[in-house]
Amino acid sequence: MAEKRLSIPVPEPLPSDAGPADAAADQLVIEFIDARGDSVAPSLTLDPPEAVFVEGRAAGSGLTWSPVIPPAALEADIPTEASGVRISRGGSVEEFALADVSEPSLRAPEARRSFPVAGRRWTLAVVAERFGNADSFFGHAASLHALIAAQAPFSDSGVSFGMEALFWSSDTAAGLFGATDDRVSNRVLQGDGERVRRFVRESGLDPQKILVIVNSGVRAGAGGRGRSIPSWTTVTGAPGERWEGIAIHELGHAFGLADEYDTPVKISEPDPLEPNVSTESDPARTSWHGLATIATPPFPSALRGEEAGHSAEEVGTFQGARYRPDDRFRPSPTCRMRSTASSFCPVCRDHIRKELLA
Repeated sequence: MAEKRLSIPVPEPLPSDAGPADAAADQLVIEFIDARGDSVAPSLTLDPPEAVFVEGRAAGSGLTWSPVIPPAALEADIPTEASGVRISRGGSVEEFALADVSEPSLRAPEARRSFPVAGRRWTLAVVAERFGNADSFFGHAASLHALIAAQAPFSDSGVSFGMEALFWSSDTAAGLFGATDDRVSNRVLQGDGERVRRFVRESGLDPQKILVIVNSGVRAGAGGRGRSIPSWTTVTGAPGERWEGIAIHELGHAFGLADEYDTPVKISEPDPLEPNVSTESDPARTSWHGLATIATPPFPSALRGEEAGHSAEEVGTFQGARYRPDDRFRPSPTCRMRSTASSFCPVCRDHIRKELLA
């Protein structure tokens, strides 16, 4: 036997008329099978991974969140005669070739390119997925860096931002981290985030944010959060939309910014809320009161859909934010955290700048 790390897609359980399945019935049963489909070792039982909400693209430059089940990850001794894996859950059964679910051996990047800033304190790691050619990947990375570097507050004097592009060659369809086109659902696409983090650590980096650039002609991706969950974006945008703009929106989440769009989604809120969202309609009672340029009623400064007449640089309270159309408020009419085609609003710029200069 040989120990390998596996990353196995989790099947949806079959619908049942008997009501919600109990915990035991919902468990994953994993068997190692030979070429005939016969089991060659005692089965393993795992609890299914919990669903996580990831950000994807809605129509146009809009955004939304969808629940996604991450792959089941395990380390196991693989029988030498095993050629595949069978996974069962709630009556649903799927089989995978062992080569398709075995994690590739960790290795250093085959090539890397730095986009340095002297004395940088914040680093973005950009990882290649489904690129067979390093020059193509680095060309996309350079395009992304150019747009980031031209955006405030990254373009402001004295900020400390750097980017490291890490290239591992992979099959242009299958990839290295599992972000294949057949996994796109409602414009959401993500691969194995834990595998990405392991490879980045192998490179010697400990970045504040990881972005995986997927070489795909399908417009899709997923948002990341902090250091723990990588972002994913393909190199394809909608008509009139730049994929780099989508990536910069995802980068905003790495700095702790919330989405400002108001598409209704049931998702828990942190306490306190992020610095660009408020429950208060009076600008003087928000966390950004020191930056407010609108001090007189009406409060909020504009109802949803009635922002005309206000410039993007004004700061007040504008109805609709954080997936709620009525009782959450954002600082400005437009922002990168509301639409991928916009620039960051003054409040988001100020928050990012403080972290870059910390």
